[in-house]
Amino acid sequence: LLKSVQLEVGYTISAVDVSVVLDRVVVTAESGNIYLIEVPSLRVDGQPFQANGVQLQESRVDDDGELVVSIDRSDNLYLWRVADRSPIGPPVSVATNGIGESEVEFVDGGVLIDTRFGEVVVVPTDFAVLARRACELAGRELAVDEWQTYVGDRPQVACGSAE
Repeated sequence: LLKSVQLEVGYTISAVDVSVVLDRVVVTAESGNIYLIEVPSLRVDGQPFQANGVQLQESRVDDDGELVVSIDRSDNLYLWRVADRSPIGPPVSVATNGIGESEVEFVDGGVLIDTRFGEVVVVPTDFAVLARRACELAGRELAVDEWQTYVGDRPQVACGSAE
């Protein structure tokens, strides 16, 4: 594992995880930021994703290049849209048997978390599940800005029909 990555702007970040997906290197920094680095130019692709100082342990980009997922040391899962770097809802707790070194990867329709404790958890990421989860959290119909935050750029539907 690389311990630091020299970025084209002339500074070095301390990495806790580095992975390669398609034409990008995904660097999870000790600071809680996630950097997408273009290959082969090694330029940072847009602004970093920010977890507001949360210590992340691993990050991945989905095969379509549309979503980034990260997991922190307390097994909370974070999802972001690549296009605008915005989070999709609050972190999702996937707490397992204590704090561990979980690994994440995208699978069809979700994120698979493989823990060091031998547990496997799948968190769905498809539209219907995100919409249903947002409605359940709110306990009511969502305002337009809430829909954007929790579900994204999909046309808004009534919570009862978010199937």
